Amino acid sequence: MGHPAGARHGKRHAIRDALGRLGMHVSPAEVVRELARWGIRVSEELVRAVRTELLSEDTLFQRRQAPCQGQVQPGSYRPQKKPPRRG
Repeated sequence: MGHPAGARHGKRHAIRDALGRLGMHVSPAEVVRELARWGIRVSEELVRAVRTELLSEDTLFQRRQAPCQGQVQPGSYRPQKKPPRRG
């Protein structure tokens, strides 16, 4: 019915390692072949899911690292806007 407790996690970890070695540009079929050489059977669908997770984690990390444009950085000072004087 289900997978043993750590089997799913082990496959995901193996896919992450393979994508790290081979690169994110390789096709899921190539990852499946590479892992089959090591005796790990995975589906292309699982490889696609893990790659999507990796890309979304990477994007989320980059968003957290990038400074917000509207945010004032510590130590910087922006003078208050005043309307022009008439007279």
